[in-house]
Amino acid sequence: MAARPYRDAVIATAGLVSLWELSEEEGSAGDQKDSNVGSYNGSPSRAQASILPNGEGRCVRFTPTTQFVGIADAPNLDVGDAFTLEAWIKPNTVNANRGIISKGNKGYYLRVNATGKLELLKSQTSVIVAATEALAAGTAYHVVATKTGATVKLYVNGADKTGAVTNAAVEDNANSLNIGGDTGFATERFDGWVQFAAVYNAALSAGIVASHKGAAEQAVTASAGAPLPLSQRTRVVFQ
Repeated sequence: MAARPYRDAVIATAGLVSLWELSEEEGSAGDQKDSNVGSYNGSPSRAQASILPNGEGRCVRFTPTTQFVGIADAPNLDVGDAFTLEAWIKPNTVNANRGIISKGNKGYYLRVNATGKLELLKSQTSVIVAATEALAAGTAYHVVATKTGATVKLYVNGADKTGAVTNAAVEDNANSLNIGGDTGFATERFDGWVQFAAVYNAALSAGIVASHKGAAEQAVTASAGAPLPLSQRTRVVFQ
C-alpha cells in the first residue's frame, strides 16, 4: 500500500470526523474516515493536479457559480462550539467572499473574505476572527481554524495568523455541509482549487497543525511490488 503522508497523518489524528480528499474523476465525494459521502454540484473540474507540496492525491477546481460539494446533515457533523476545520486551498481570486467549509445558518463557516484573509464565522450571523495576513491568488495554502468556546485560532501553512477575536457560540443545525461555499449564500462559492477538506470534533493543537503541514511535504512512496493508486499515477493523454 502506498504511503500517503498527509492523508495518513490526518486519518491518525484524534477527533477527526470526516475527510474528503476530493480526488474523484467521477461519482461521489468519498469520506476517507466515515460515511458522510458528498455530491458534486454544478459540474466542477475534477481530478485536477494536487496542490500539496508533495503532489499527493488530486483536487477539485470550483468556479464561483453553482459549483460545490454538498454533504447531507449527520449527527457527527454537528460538533457544537468545539471543532477544527482544515483544508488545502488555492484561490484563483481573492477579491470576494469565497466559502471553503460551511454548515450553514449559525453553524461553522470557514472562508476567504473580500480582502483575501482567512476568516471564521458563525454563518449568517457574525465574523468571529479574520487572519492577520491576506492570501495571494494562485498560491496553495494549508488553512486551519480551531475553536473551543472563546479560544479561537487561525493557521496558514502551519503558522498562527489569528487576528482579533469577537467570540460567538457556534450552533448545531440540520443543514447540509458545503465544501466550496456556504449554504445560505450562493454568491460565496469558492473560486479555485480545494483538496483534503476535514472536520474534527475537537480543537487541534498548534503542534498537530504544524505536523500536518510538514506531512504534506514528505515524499509519497509505494511499497515494494505495490502499484500507486490511481490518484497518484501520472495521467497520459493520447491524441
